[in-house]
Amino acid sequence: MRAADDALPNPTVKVTLEVPEEHLPAFEQLVRDFNAGRVRAAAPAFDFTARDYREAAQALVHDPETTYALRSRILDDDKRDPTAALTDAEALHSLQARRFAESGPLGALNGGDAAMEQAGIDALKRLFQIAQGQSSQGSWIARFLLSLYNGQRFPFDLTSLRCLDADVFEDCMRLLRMDARCRTQEVHTYFSNGGVQFEALARNWHMLDVSRLKVAAKGLAERIDPSGPFAKEAVELVQLLKNNR
Repeated sequence: MRAADDALPNPTVKVTLEVPEEHLPAFEQLVRDFNAGRVRAAAPAFDFTARDYREAAQALVHDPETTYALRSRILDDDKRDPTAALTDAEALHSLQARRFAESGPLGALNGGDAAMEQAGIDALKRLFQIAQGQSSQGSWIARFLLSLYNGQRFPFDLTSLRCLDADVFEDCMRLLRMDARCRTQEVHTYFSNGGVQFEALARNWHMLDVSRLKVAAKGLAERIDPSGPFAKEAVELVQLLKNNR
């Protein structure tokens, strides 16, 4: 029989979550950030109950994990009336809690946005399979995906969409809609080692990297004899690439 003054064990709650595989890295990072005190849900990770105000303030100000913004806020509020400072802090906390809830890879989505995102993810996976194949549409889809991956390096001509079958075109629209409206993460992050896979896609289809072209043209122009026959053309080429994206 338990003695009256025995401490009751802390209750435990088992929670089972179903997280889409493509969101698992973001979810695991969220958990790590929460455990490290970088993200808070209801209460701060810092233990204020064991310290008075002055001790807690000094500890936070000198903690290397404390951000510059928080350190400045603590020092500024120390000079203010505590009631006014607390009122402002509570309002700011409520505002930022709302901001956090509506942002990030796992931010709140309403039903329509969630359906739009899932349709876009499914379309992305189908399009990526086409881009990895050897069909007549593979090169167009590869360039389309690479333009979403890095549009400055791999620009896309919208008239190329005319070359696509109807169902493939609709998948492109689903992906564009998700990327423009939901924008929860970059397209390549929906795949394991996505950056490596998309770079391989560019190499396999011999896609022109405009950024590399600009660097190569500039290096070539610097090596051409300024009094030679092609100096003027080289300067014009570099200027053209510099002024156009």
